[in-house]
Order: sequence, then C-alpha cells, then structure tokens
Amino acid sequence: MNTPPTFLYWVWHLLSLSHVYRFYCLQLLVSVLILRSSNAVERVRMINHWIQTAVELRHSTMGNLYSFSTIMHSLLSAAVGF
Repeated sequence: MNTPPTFLYWVWHLLSLSHVYRFYCLQLLVSVLILRSSNAVERVRMINHWIQTAVELRHSTMGNLYSFSTIMHSLLSAAVGF
C-alpha cells in the first residue's frame, strides 16, 4: 500500500527545485553576459571578471561553493569556451 508523500517531502522537493532553478539561472546569466560581448577584448575582460568573482567566492570567509561551482560550470560550458 502506497502512502501519500508527507508535507515535509513536498517542502524538500520544492526547495531542491528552487536550488536547481537558481543554479541554471545564474549559469545562464554568466554565459549570456560573456557571449554578448562585442569583441574579443571585451569578452576576455568579462571572462576575467567572472574568474575573479569565482576566486573571491571560493576564498571568502563564507566559502560560497554553490555560486563558485555555478560560475565555473558556466565558464567551462561549450558555448563560452574558445
């Protein structure tokens, strides 16, 4: 006999979807900002900016690895790569 999911299961499910959604939104933002650069110099500056942001996130006192991994996934995507 299957029991219906509990309230806590639904809360956990919604929170996990929220994290995935935020991951992909930030990844898309970083990728689009890099790809919208009009020339190579501006694109290199934008990539450098995001690399410095990722370094700061990684080595800050909070150690925000979630945003760090999101930015790194975006930088390593096939669309952004040279």
